[in-house]
Amino acid sequence: PEYYDVFKRAIATIGVVLCRQIHHPPNRFEIAHLEQSDLILVGGGDRKRLWETLGTDLGGNAVAEHIKWRYLQGAVVVAVGAAMSLLGEKSWYSIGEDKHIIPFTGWKIFPHIVAPEQEGFDLEDLVEQLGGAGVVILGIHQGSGMIFNKDGLVEPVRGMMQEYRWDWRDEKVKQALLLGPPRSTGLICPLYAAMKRGEGEAEDDDESADVWSYALTQEEECEEDTLFEHFDIHSSWLTIQGREEVEKCKRDGNEAFKVGKADIAGLKYEQARVLLKTNARRWTDLDKEAQEKLNALDAAKKVRLPSERRLADVDQRLGQKTDYRASSVTIPLLLNICACHLLAHEQDIERRQQTSNKNLVADSCGTPIQAAALAESTMVEVRDNLVVAFRAANEALLLSGGCSAKAWYRRGCVFEKMRDPRNAVRDFEEAL
Repeated sequence: PEYYDVFKRAIATIGVVLCRQIHHPPNRFEIAHLEQSDLILVGGGDRKRLWETLGTDLGGNAVAEHIKWRYLQGAVVVAVGAAMSLLGEKSWYSIGEDKHIIPFTGWKIFPHIVAPEQEGFDLEDLVEQLGGAGVVILGIHQGSGMIFNKDGLVEPVRGMMQEYRWDWRDEKVKQALLLGPPRSTGLICPLYAAMKRGEGEAEDDDESADVWSYALTQEEECEEDTLFEHFDIHSSWLTIQGREEVEKCKRDGNEAFKVGKADIAGLKYEQARVLLKTNARRWTDLDKEAQEKLNALDAAKKVRLPSERRLADVDQRLGQKTDYRASSVTIPLLLNICACHLLAHEQDIERRQQTSNKNLVADSCGTPIQAAALAESTMVEVRDNLVVAFRAANEALLLSGGCSAKAWYRRGCVFEKMRDPRNAVRDFEEAL
């Protein structure tokens, strides 16, 4: 559990806040969450324990099959420590004082074997113990990693990676080093151990390609920055006029919500959300005048004359520059939408109770219930208010990076209405 808490705090820094720990054996709620996961972390530990809980040699394993299915559907699978060997073609665990190797079948997501480099354990000997010919082991050093792309590209991360391969010609294990690409490159620089020093080959011969010649140009770096900005949820901004339009619709919705008109409040909030999406622009797409006005909100001004004091009061009412970030406006709007649909859900329950009470009274007086119901029936749009409220709370948690106590509280209220007390208590604890 303590490692899971560390993982939750770390993953929240990149905006992932909807997490769940899968136990052994998993319950149906954990399997349902796993079926929808886009990021899966497989923790390390003892290899024999991993084989007993996640191995596939002893029959079907629900967790392993769901992870492989999610990977084929595009999910990212991350393995740390000894668990990285599960993703390969085969893995192993040691028994006895002599450390005899017992191999077992991996998940075969990666076509070779991946293992961490450990002190006192030689992966070169492991090649022969696992079969020799055809065995390829990639050793990951401590603090380093490896990315395996779906196109087959292997890329070291934060350090070198060592390859152990059985050479059938010389009947021995040969090694190679894979180094991560330099900054602004997307290439892998292999330095093979076959380049022997005693053969008079220079270290910078023609076989060693100059990877710096493949570095991105300034134009390509600008395009890359633009792409990052396009997909960054916090890179959209509102102009002063655009924010005023959104805030006006939001205030109208607040007034309707205060008097208990949940349907009208919901329409106003949705209208404000449409205006927000319409007026939101990336910073580079804003005109120069709008950028200057927003930058002026953060500029410190010394107030001396009465006219300057009046202008300062106006600037203070306008707020800070960060208040015009689209995500800063979206989060409170989503929380209002969540509260509005929670109120609508309660009002729907009250209406159904009142209708049932009227039918009971009409039945006791001898009035035909079916005729009365047909006379009062109207066509209306039916929406699941709890589903809308749940989605709004989730989106607010995503935008806030899990740092909004109010969003946790709102989602806890939704879970409470859904009669899910366990998740409700969990969200209320996060809110505290």
